[in-house]
Amino acid sequence: MGSPAVYEFADAGRVTFCDGTFYVNLEAAADLSFLSFNGDPSTTILDGASSGSILLVDTDALSINVYDLTLQNGYGSGLVANYYDYDETGGAISCEASSEINLDNVHGKLLDLGRLCHERQRGGRGCGAALW
Repeated sequence: MGSPAVYEFADAGRVTFCDGTFYVNLEAAADLSFLSFNGDPSTTILDGASSGSILLVDTDALSINVYDLTLQNGYGSGLVANYYDYDETGGAISCEASSEINLDNVHGKLLDLGRLCHERQRGGRGCGAALW
């Protein structure tokens, strides 16, 4: 495995993934839906290859949908001030804007709002999903 593919989506639309594992760092700059073709997250995996967030949203007023996917091996790359100090955040999804993120049937260790950092979404506090 080498570096993940980095792609910025500037146009609104729908991105459908076939079965398989895709090594990606995606950036959404328009209204988008990311989904698996067959609706089974166990067969459609987005892997960040421990090299940045799998999905970065840093544009305001977007609607982002993520359906039927597994997100794994993201690495927190954003910095957020918390009550203690600055930490890396957003291993799976980093939303650094006022945008709407909708998740449905998304697997992976990314959403435990008490402690978001898990073994496969590395970084500091909030590394699984950072939404602010």
